[in-house]
Amino acid sequence: MIDRCDGGQPIKTMCFREFFKLFCRPLWAAQTANPDSEKISLGFTMRIIHWFLGLLILFIDWLTTPKSIQRPAEMQADVNEQSRSITLYQYKACPFCVKVRRSLKRLSLPIETLDAKRCDTAKQELLAGGGKLKVPCLKIEEGEGGTQWMYDSKDIIEYLEQRFAEA
Repeated sequence: MIDRCDGGQPIKTMCFREFFKLFCRPLWAAQTANPDSEKISLGFTMRIIHWFLGLLILFIDWLTTPKSIQRPAEMQADVNEQSRSITLYQYKACPFCVKVRRSLKRLSLPIETLDAKRCDTAKQELLAGGGKLKVPCLKIEEGEGGTQWMYDSKDIIEYLEQRFAEA
């Protein structure tokens, strides 16, 4: 609730819908002509909220970036070689993808990341190989030509920690 005073009038409590009408007047003006415009306005509002939350997630991720573990040079070279067969399909502002990327940073893993939202080839690879458009997805190419697709962020982090934390 937002309180305001209208030129000596008693303080009136304004609900979110009234506040939004004032904030996005052109959208609400169209509502009288088109009964479906409330759905359009709600969709527009949700896009703004989604955009803002995405920026907030990226800012907090940047602000609180974890420190990488330090390995001896030959050990890090071995880890780099092993990580060449791993690819992370992700969306930039997805909180679960951020969680996995933070784990990659913490473990000092130079794993290739592909944005499946903005890159059509990455999206098609994910659909063709993994079978579904869900992120985060870790593609692990195994030595004998086999490929494993891992979709849950918790499983991905657990796998990476088991494979690389001790390396």
